[in-house]
Amino acid sequence: MKAVRILLHALRQVLGNLKQAIALSAVPLAVGLCMGAGLIAVARYWAKPPGIGGGGLVTALLSYVLLMAWLAVRWHRFILLDEHKHLLAPPSRTPFWRYIGALLRSIVIIVPAILAMLAALFVVSEVGSGILTIVVMVVMNLLFFGLLLILGAALAGAAVGAPSPIRTAWEKMKPAGGTLLVLSLTAFIGNEVVEAIMEATASSRWPDLAKVIAMVCYFWLSVLFSLSVLTTLWGHYVEGRPLR
Repeated sequence: MKAVRILLHALRQVLGNLKQAIALSAVPLAVGLCMGAGLIAVARYWAKPPGIGGGGLVTALLSYVLLMAWLAVRWHRFILLDEHKHLLAPPSRTPFWRYIGALLRSIVIIVPAILAMLAALFVVSEVGSGILTIVVMVVMNLLFFGLLLILGAALAGAAVGAPSPIRTAWEKMKPAGGTLLVLSLTAFIGNEVVEAIMEATASSRWPDLAKVIAMVCYFWLSVLFSLSVLTTLWGHYVEGRPLR
């Protein structure tokens, strides 16, 4: 099954380049941890009343997006273009802002899709049974994850300078609908598993520092594997690269 081969290929990308992955992730991860610690300290000791206000949340969200874009661009270019130079350095401006532009265009597509899903679920819940609502919800979630996979692969294309990456990814990946649905189901289940592991770690009796380290490692590995799946989708379906 091609979906399994894609997942195994992505896993080999991570495991076969683990040292490089650590180097590429080091700066954005360190910056993110420092900013998170700073926001928590401000919210706990200096904010009156204590807490993170709207400005803090916006700052945290924008910082998260920019740092994830940093890692994504470097990883996509490392795998697809064999870009080894200065692994600790930030991405070049042109591919970075090209990636951000494609991300913004993707959001323009995603928001109406979410609104349509919510409207459809509301209608079904009003006129149908509970079982029908659950079935429709599962199907729509799988289709939504499939859309995210296509747009995510397009972001990999934007990172390496491909023209019209969203349109290209859509056209090249349309024949792979069945594979995308299987990958969507895997992503849906994987997301639930990661959340369950994070919650179990947070509620464990481990020392707080051990909890933080473990949760950061879980998150990092899940992000890197997800990026590798998107890299593989672009490389295989658009660039015609074989799966190992």
